[in-house]
Amino acid sequence: MNNQLTLFPESEERDLISKKYILMSMQEQYYLQILNGFKMYEYRRFFKDYPLISFIYLTSPVKKIVGYLELGNPIIGTPREIAELAESVKIGHGPVIYDYMRDLRKCYAIPIKKVCEFKEELTLESLKKIFPKFTPPQSYILMENNVELLGYLLNLKVIEKNLFYDSRDI
Repeated sequence: MNNQLTLFPESEERDLISKKYILMSMQEQYYLQILNGFKMYEYRRFFKDYPLISFIYLTSPVKKIVGYLELGNPIIGTPREIAELAESVKIGHGPVIYDYMRDLRKCYAIPIKKVCEFKEELTLESLKKIFPKFTPPQSYILMENNVELLGYLLNLKVIEKNLFYDSRDI
């Protein structure tokens, strides 16, 4: 299914208003785990409690926006509950997630439903030429506060990546 397409087909244009968008920072190693089918959930200490589209900014040394993830309804739970989920998905991963989140009352496991990559590179350098005030997010930023960048990203061509798992199961 690696066909070239725009972010959303015309049939979905009427739904764009109801969609929520963020720009999320991520380390390249975790993004590659998503692409390789090893990572079905994004684990976050703080997040929104609804499905959304997350544009992905890969942190240093990559420093570029590579595409987007369609994220499902977050699973909100205690660190122990989210760690148990992580362990059930990938043996040995539960303790890592628990250590990362153990000081919180609640945390998030966000199902990854779809991955698309941009056809063109969006390096930090090129973004700053178009949007001089652009600063990469520490965790994530709401795109409703960055409508010019959102409009730009929505018009880019993307390639849908095949997931190695059935996202309907998560």
